[in-house]
Amino acid sequence: MNQPAPTRAIDLESELFGLLIEAFPDALLVVDSDGRILRANSQSERIFGYRPEELNGQVVELLVPEQLAAGHVAHREQFSASPQARSMSQRDELHARRRDGSVFPVEINLNPMASSAGAVTIASIRDISLRKSIEARERRETELSASLINSLPGILFMIDSDGRMYRWNTNLEKLSGIEASAIEDGDPTIFFYPDVHQRIREAISRCLEQGFAAAETMVKTPDGPVGPYRFIGQRIELDGALYVAGMGIDISELKQTESALHYVTGLQRMVVEASRRLLVSGTRQLDELITATLGEIGAYCRADRSYLFRFKQDRKLMDNTHEWCSDGTTPEKDNLQNLPRASVPEVVRGIEQQQVVHIPDTSVLGPEWSNEREIFEAQQIQSLILVPVIIGGEVFGFAGFDAVRDKRTWDEEEIRLLQVLADLIGSAILRQTGERALKASEARYRSLVNNIREIVFQIDRAGRWTFLNPAWEKITGHPIEDCLGRPALSFIHPDQQQGAESAMRSILDGQIRFSRQPVQYLNAEGGYGWLEANVQPVTGDGGQITGLTGTLRDVTEQREAQRKILNLAHYDPVTGLPNRVLALDRLEQLLKGARRYQEHVAVLFLDLDHFKKVNDTLGHEAGDELLRLAAERLLTQVREQDTVARFGGDEFLVLFGGLHEPAEVQPLTEKVLNCFRQPFHLRDRELLLTASIGLALAPSDGDVAQELLRNADMAMYESKARGRNTYQFFTRAMNRSVGRRLAIEEQLRYALDRGEITVAYQPVIDLADNAVVGAEALVRWHNPVLGELDPDEFIPIAEQIGMIDSIGQAVLQRALALAARWRPYQERFCISVNVSPQQFRDLKLVSRLEQALAQSGLPGRALQIEITENVLLSSHDQASDALGQMRRLGVSLAMDDFGTGYASLSYLRQFPIDTLKIDRSFVCDIHADARNRELVIASIALARSLGLLVVAEGVESAEQLKLLRQHGCQLAQGFYLGRPMPEDAFNQLMEREYTTILPLPREDRAG
Repeated sequence: MNQPAPTRAIDLESELFGLLIEAFPDALLVVDSDGRILRANSQSERIFGYRPEELNGQVVELLVPEQLAAGHVAHREQFSASPQARSMSQRDELHARRRDGSVFPVEINLNPMASSAGAVTIASIRDISLRKSIEARERRETELSASLINSLPGILFMIDSDGRMYRWNTNLEKLSGIEASAIEDGDPTIFFYPDVHQRIREAISRCLEQGFAAAETMVKTPDGPVGPYRFIGQRIELDGALYVAGMGIDISELKQTESALHYVTGLQRMVVEASRRLLVSGTRQLDELITATLGEIGAYCRADRSYLFRFKQDRKLMDNTHEWCSDGTTPEKDNLQNLPRASVPEVVRGIEQQQVVHIPDTSVLGPEWSNEREIFEAQQIQSLILVPVIIGGEVFGFAGFDAVRDKRTWDEEEIRLLQVLADLIGSAILRQTGERALKASEARYRSLVNNIREIVFQIDRAGRWTFLNPAWEKITGHPIEDCLGRPALSFIHPDQQQGAESAMRSILDGQIRFSRQPVQYLNAEGGYGWLEANVQPVTGDGGQITGLTGTLRDVTEQREAQRKILNLAHYDPVTGLPNRVLALDRLEQLLKGARRYQEHVAVLFLDLDHFKKVNDTLGHEAGDELLRLAAERLLTQVREQDTVARFGGDEFLVLFGGLHEPAEVQPLTEKVLNCFRQPFHLRDRELLLTASIGLALAPSDGDVAQELLRNADMAMYESKARGRNTYQFFTRAMNRSVGRRLAIEEQLRYALDRGEITVAYQPVIDLADNAVVGAEALVRWHNPVLGELDPDEFIPIAEQIGMIDSIGQAVLQRALALAARWRPYQERFCISVNVSPQQFRDLKLVSRLEQALAQSGLPGRALQIEITENVLLSSHDQASDALGQMRRLGVSLAMDDFGTGYASLSYLRQFPIDTLKIDRSFVCDIHADARNRELVIASIALARSLGLLVVAEGVESAEQLKLLRQHGCQLAQGFYLGRPMPEDAFNQLMEREYTTILPLPREDRAG
């Protein structure tokens, strides 16, 4: 049953009603109780594709998908029987059909009303396709973010300020075996054993208080403890709340490596201690000492049995002379006396060849080891290592270490130390024998001398080699037999021969008793290395000096390392040029010489133009290669006595000394500048890289190094300001420019407090209906002392002195206040605010935006943040995170100055950009310049294909506006449409635009 009509009904044909429905931003249909459309506004054509006159008289099911039409009729009839207004909070989300048959999601509001034509329903219909697409994309991005976090190695976690679990990755669940429902809001100590619970809680508290904490402990799992894990936590702030965010990494392998290093170090100490005892012990205690040493080493190395075998004189039999066994291991010494060589042929073969016999697993030996296998099985040996003991160049026997309980593998460092131990035992046994024969004594001496790494030499009084040990041949490459009898000085670098001869003569004459000095020696390949020579006299029976003896230690690597360290301290590692330190030292020397000889010195400060773009587009490796090529080219353009240095980044320094007249520097500078006008060939590319140069002369521009550098630097920046690819001499006027900058800095510090910073607003026009749908907030500064300052002049200074954040916050608050005033009249109204790269590096930027929106009462979509690609270049990872957070607030993102950079297209894929702003430099002459016109048209097409809005900046004529509208540009701004204006002027513009239909709010009318 229909509701009674109100006493006053709306007139569907009145002019006021027509104006009202046409001003409505959504499609508006007036439908009678039979479902026929009585009236439609022009927005209906945009959504459905039908002109308003085509819809008049049609049944509303024309706009419903065919498969839903029957259900819609029933729903409509039910609504007609009991009409009830549907407010925005009760909106229905349905599907509609366009003229071309395509189906799309819509949001419908229904309002039953009485009219001059009877009971009608006014339906407002909004296309929500874009919103649905954005929501789906946001869901996908959220799922992708979670997938990425869960794919990272290790444990990731967040703990709130109450010490409860807040976030974690799935690795924690998999490792601990605890389900997510049990972890959420739970105590973090559930993952650890009780003995460390207090320590974990203290670490969480310390992190919240001090900002950082770390802990190492085992993790509790269903299969027992795992780890140790190293947990690192850092305090972070999200939405005003404090959390501990961190990760845990399994460091068990690192601990194993540290344990292995500790083990080898301990073994080294034991071998060193054994050497001391073996070499100073008396012969009576030697047997006990050898057994004790074998026991100490065996126990430390986790062996079960260690022993010494000695070949008998005929070498056909062997005796086990010394043995140590661990507890529970059966001794075998008594069973291994007079053991025939044939019983262990493979062992003997390896030992006789002075090789280490290492068997990690006796169970896998080949058939040739059958004899040894029987003995190993009888003694239950699973692994063993045998090290030959060599005395006087002959094999005396071998030391062995058996593993009975478990298999055992010996690494290279252990084997080397066991060889040292075997050599020490051999030396001690040799000393024990007490053989005095010359042959045995000589063998012992040669064994010791021949096995050390240093060169041992003797020289007669005539300076000829009389003895050289094998280390000489290993180090120098010269055969010993070719060198004996030759003058020792003939192997020394010519520049050092005189000094070496003087030292040798002083010792031979008895003036000094010892000499130590480094010398360069000639190796067999014709090059030179470094030896540290330690020389002392050889005296005869009568005390007379008969020659020289000593050692030569190879210090080539040490000297090379020292040279590299010195080179790193004074030379640039990329170009090989002198660095800042060495350049300053050379400049000081040039200035001293100039003062002495009344000459002039020129400092040329060179900066490569647009070098940063090479790094950003081709990578830092290509940038380094380009710096090397630039350095090589510079070196070819200067005189031999001049210095070319890399001062840092893409800055070079050229020092010209010995100038008789200042004018001499000009042709030298032009030669340097011109050398950059030829392209560089880099990775199949041709790159044209120009330079900007500044010049300062001593003494006219200063006679102190730092002053000259500063003045040359100022002159270089003047070259940049004059368009680059040129050079400028320093002038005193440049100092005045610096003075203006200081004045700006001084006045800017108090500009906000004095109310000098204002905001101008430039309207943004929707080209579809010429409506003002937004504005760009532009900062302005008028100072009583300095006058009106251009933002390009004071904004960089504000960034450098740390004021850009406070200025940006003030602009944001004023801009949002303006948007809050006009958004009730224009739902599409959006205020645009520019954000600099320095503001983007502020971790609190997003939270400040959120707070400002909350204070203004505006939704996030009422604010648009404008960025340039410099923001993304300066902090790529941080920018990506911040942009994602802004997107979640609903704030739209616009890329400003599109088309002027190197990498904008890649950023359209990487970052959530909503709007492209085509730079005014392309728009200004699109009606006259075909290339600019094609670039703008292509940019519009690209943006629309990606679902982005396009704003054309700098529109200054009707011709430009017409062309932009023809090619589908949605929004525009520029002097033709409206200059930047103060807030009062902008409010007057908006009042004329919107309050002719809708009255001002009550509070505004009161004023």
